[in-house]
Amino acid sequence: MKKLNFGCGKIIKPKKEGWTNVDLQKGDGIDFSFDFLKSPSHWKNLNLIMYL
Repeated sequence: MKKLNFGCGKIIKPKKEGWTNVDLQKGDGIDFSFDFLKSPSHWKNLNLIMYL
């Protein structure tokens, strides 16, 4: 089962346990980084994230 760690910040969950880490900031262990409010073009990626 895939799990979403949305707004993960510095609390990175392990990929080997099925986690996808998403945050506003870029950083080690963050799989997707974007601001939903400032980057409407990234809403397309939301579909990808929701199905991971």
